[in-house]
Amino acid sequence: MSTGSFSLRDLLGFPVSRRWVYTLFTLLSLLQISLFTVTYLQGQPRLLRQVLAPMTPGRPVFDRMIYGALGEGMFNKPMAVTWSLDRIFVSDTGNQRVQVFDSAGNFLFHFGEQGSGPGQFLFPYGLAASADLLYVADLYTGRISTFDLAGNFQGYFAEAAREAGKLLSPGALLLSGDKLYVTDVRRSRVLVFSLADGSLLNEIGMEEDILAPNGVALDRAGNIYVSSAARQRIAVYAPDGRPIRLINGTPDGHGTSALLNPRGIAVTADGRIVVVSKLTHQLAVFDQGGSVLFTHGGLGTGLEQFSFPNGLYLDPAGRLLVTDTVNRRVAVYRW
Repeated sequence: MSTGSFSLRDLLGFPVSRRWVYTLFTLLSLLQISLFTVTYLQGQPRLLRQVLAPMTPGRPVFDRMIYGALGEGMFNKPMAVTWSLDRIFVSDTGNQRVQVFDSAGNFLFHFGEQGSGPGQFLFPYGLAASADLLYVADLYTGRISTFDLAGNFQGYFAEAAREAGKLLSPGALLLSGDKLYVTDVRRSRVLVFSLADGSLLNEIGMEEDILAPNGVALDRAGNIYVSSAARQRIAVYAPDGRPIRLINGTPDGHGTSALLNPRGIAVTADGRIVVVSKLTHQLAVFDQGGSVLFTHGGLGTGLEQFSFPNGLYLDPAGRLLVTDTVNRRVAVYRW
C-alpha cells in the first residue's frame, strides 16, 4: 500500500466492486434521509406529520370535520350518525332535528322540529338507514319514526312493542339484513325486531350485564356487541342472544375498565372492536381477545381531539364517523 493513497480494498483486505460500493452508498444515503425525516417530523404539528409520513398501520387517519350549516344550521349536541346512498345523516339532538349531508360532508338539508307529533322529536338519538328508509329513535317519547331519505315522515315502527311496555327508551339502532336491533336504555335490553312487520323477535341481555346500553354492533359471524354505559364494558352475545363474554380491557372482563361511559361501537372487517369512551374523550380499540390495542383522541378542540363524543359509524368505504357532541361536529377518519 502506498503512503499517498487509501482504498476500501486496503481497509477490508479483499477486492470490492464498484457495484458493491454504489449499493452501500445508496443504503447509507437512504438511512441518513430516513433519520433526518424522523427527526424533523418529531418537531412538527400532528396534522403535518400525517401529511408527510404515513400513520401506523391500523390506526385512524383524520380526514375532515362536518360542522353543519352556517348560522342556525350549526349542530347542537349531535349524538348519532349513519350513512345510506352516499348521504350522511346526523341526529342534531339539541335542535330536535336530523341534518343531512353528501358523502363529502356538504350540507344538503335538515328535517324535524320540536314536538311529540308525527315528524317531530323531543330527543332524537339513534339512527339507522336502509336503501329507502331512515329510522330515528326518540329517547324521550319512546318512539321509532321512519322517514324516506328526503326527510318525509312515513310512520312509526314497532308501535305494538311500545304500547305493550316492551320498548320504553330506544337508544342506539342497528339495521342488519331483515332485522333492526334497538338498545332500550331504561330496560337494559337489546330488542330485535323484524323489519317486515315490526314484530319483536328477541330480547337480549339483562341489567346485570348491560345497564344503560348505548351502542350495538355486529361482527361478520353475527355476534352482537353491546356497550354498557353504566357497567363500563362491552357484552358480547351469540346471534341467538346467548352471552359469550365481557370486554373491558382486562383478561376476564371484570375489574378496572379501560372504558369510561362507553357509547357508540363498531366492529371492523378484521374483527377489531372500536368503542367511544365518552368520559375519557377517546376511541378505544380492542382485539377479539378483549385486550386494548390503542386509544385515540383526548379532551380538546383539536382535529384529533374530542369533547364528550357519543355516536360512531363505520361506513361501507371504511370511513369512521364520530359525533363529537360538545364540540358540535362530526369527525371523519380514514380507517
